[in-house]
Amino acid sequence: MRILATIILIFIFSNRTFCQQKPITKKELKTLIKEGIAAGNGYSWEICNGSTAVKKDTLIVKIPQVYDCANFTGWHFESYNKIWQTTTKRELYTTTSGWREYTFESTPVTPTDIFNIKILNIDSKLVIERFNNGKLIDSFQVISYTKEGYNNATLLLVKQ
Repeated sequence: MRILATIILIFIFSNRTFCQQKPITKKELKTLIKEGIAAGNGYSWEICNGSTAVKKDTLIVKIPQVYDCANFTGWHFESYNKIWQTTTKRELYTTTSGWREYTFESTPVTPTDIFNIKILNIDSKLVIERFNNGKLIDSFQVISYTKEGYNNATLLLVKQ
């Protein structure tokens, strides 16, 4: 019994060390985006399941884009308050020399794929609103922020 209790405690504390879930503030979220943009090479968030992803009630957003799924919607940050959205299909193949490579096929960006975003605190909730041509398209409450390792994280968003 003592061994089982020790194993459970080790699992609980090691999980807290490597995947820390905590509330994120408006300031921290803006800083995360600004630092990602400043790092160069484009800064994107990945939402699995392609074009249907943003139509769902709950979004699991990978930060930065980590290529975890075959079909994904990318939110590409031009600035902390402006994004453009693409839908991408990714396929893994093996070359004749044995290398594993990805091919990408993305939808072209049109004016309907460019959004201004606002990050707001509404009734003690952190909310991301997306606008296209000044019209509110949708809004998402930030439910959780989980830091995964050195430079990766996951945001859980719920459509309002």
